[in-house]
Parts: sequence; C-alpha cells; structure tokens
Amino acid sequence: MHILDTDTLTHLHAGHPRVIARLRELADPEVGTTIITTTELLRGRFDFVLKAATGQELLAAQRLLQRTEELLAQVIVVPFNNETGVSGGTSVRCFAALSMADRPACEK
Repeated sequence: MHILDTDTLTHLHAGHPRVIARLRELADPEVGTTIITTTELLRGRFDFVLKAATGQELLAAQRLLQRTEELLAQVIVVPFNNETGVSGGTSVRCFAALSMADRPACEK
C-alpha cells in the first residue's frame, strides 16, 4: 500500500497528469491516506462552504465537497494504532496541531 499525503491527494483530485501516471506505474495499486490528510482536506472544503458569499460560490463549494467525499470513499484511511506507528509521538502532535493551526509542531 502507498500512503498519499495531502498534496499528492489534492493533485490526484485535480486530475494532475503526472500524479495519475505515477500511480498507474506502481506495482501495488492499493493507495490510502491518513486521518490527518482526511481532516485537512475536509476542513478546507468545509471552510470553502462556510466562506461562500453568494449562491454560486455555495454551489461550487458544495460540488467540491461532494467530489472530495467521493475521492476519500475510494481510498483506505489508515487509522491511528500501534501497528501503523502513528499512535503517538510526532503524528499525534501533528494531528493535535491541526486544530490549533500550529503547523511547526509537525516538524518536531
């Protein structure tokens, strides 16, 4: 399985040809992402919905949210647990930092 980060998943969602080509080249076609990436993507889409100032913006935000949910339904979301090695340490600090918009905590 290959774990896709937020940027890679965003490029895949946008149909970036190099990302699509690279995924097609993989010997193991199974891809997943983390709960951190899922949270980042959905939070961005929810913000887009909440910031919509017109009906057109709201419809566009709704479409993007729906497309993102459809994309996430197609990939495995790797949960936090002891076997994946993301149950403590940096990954949990990164996840906690998401709610505080404190990105430097992820770099420690």
